[in-house]
Amino acid sequence: PGTLLLKYVAAWVLKIIVGIIVIMVGVEMLLRKKDNKGRGNRLIMAFVCFCSGLTSGLFGINLFIIAYIEKNSKDRNEYRGNLCFAFAFDNIARMIIYTVSGIITKDIFILAMLAAHGVVAGLAAGARLDKKLKEETVRLIVITLFILGGISVIVKTLWQFL
Repeated sequence: PGTLLLKYVAAWVLKIIVGIIVIMVGVEMLLRKKDNKGRGNRLIMAFVCFCSGLTSGLFGINLFIIAYIEKNSKDRNEYRGNLCFAFAFDNIARMIIYTVSGIITKDIFILAMLAAHGVVAGLAAGARLDKKLKEETVRLIVITLFILGGISVIVKTLWQFL
């Protein structure tokens, strides 16, 4: 369904939808109590799984996997490890598919290599900062940035109509 929506729904509508979903997932992560014991309501989990696939097909990112991993991880080391594995697997698969399909051109590859320096600098700065902050502080910062990212998408999208 997500891929079909890409074809038939205006880009600005999809951007608003992703912004709202990001905000909702961020607020849920912020308000949720840490509970690794329960599996949750099956109907709600089925809906979350559907939305997870929908956002993955629509936007190339699986927003709900972030919340799921955060909910079920014992500590931030387990969270980071699980998230890194999930995104590494996803991105390796995408790189293969995009290369085979011709989406990655020489210019895109060069741009990606230039952007990689910023990614490495951000990782290094984040790793240093992470050592100095408490786990709950890091969690609140990440969730706040997540929510602000959703707000930013909505504001940028609506700004084009002013």
